[in-house]
Amino acid sequence: VAPVDTDGDGFLDSEEAVAGTSPTNPADFFKVQSVTYGASNTTISFNSIASRTYKIYYSQDLSAGSWSLIATLSSGP
Repeated sequence: VAPVDTDGDGFLDSEEAVAGTSPTNPADFFKVQSVTYGASNTTISFNSIASRTYKIYYSQDLSAGSWSLIATLSSGP
């Protein structure tokens, strides 16, 4: 079966099923809403889906093997 992107938003229907977004709405896909840099921290904002767990990773140089898990966030039911 060939990969399908019904709404043409760049995300496969199967990826949207995992993310909890609509495969028929091109405006509904997972995206970071904002990134705010502070003196000692960074805040990342995004819309979450109920009963999902999100993991945030960090890399200094984006190379393979350099990623570190810095946060695990769970949304409520």
